[in-house]
Amino acid sequence: MRRSARSGERRTAASAVSPRILGAHVEGPFLSAERLGTHPREWRRDPDRRLMERLLKAGPVTFVTLAPELPGAVELVDLLVRHGVVVSCGHTDATAAQAHVAFDRGARAVTHLFNAMRPLRARDPGIAGAALCRDDVVLQLVVDGHHLAPRSSSSRCAPDPAGSPW
Repeated sequence: MRRSARSGERRTAASAVSPRILGAHVEGPFLSAERLGTHPREWRRDPDRRLMERLLKAGPVTFVTLAPELPGAVELVDLLVRHGVVVSCGHTDATAAQAHVAFDRGARAVTHLFNAMRPLRARDPGIAGAALCRDDVVLQLVVDGHHLAPRSSSSRCAPDPAGSPW
């Protein structure tokens, strides 16, 4: 048992802070058939508002990854943003133009940059090129020595003038 420094009350360690689920990252099922990675093909779905609403009601969803180029995906971005869910683009074959539409509507992250997405090319920057040019998009990387070459994850970013890394 511990004694609270402020109130002098006695409480057990278990009652201080109980573990709880803060929220789920729903990575799929609204993914590109061309960029599934290890996701089972039979679980992939086109964007479906009713299914997304069911997922939102099932538990605390705080983060959703979807492919923004799919028909109906931008409308899901709108729905998710209204519900306070962070929308991330991933498992996608999106062009830079399609990515910018999703980012302009409120998508704020890219799930595992460079993996399971259209590659960055000189004349076709894709979603990776679009995300790299925006200050309002968080870039997520899998830095495990397998998903990216070591140099791909060691680039330096200029600090935000306001001091925030985000």
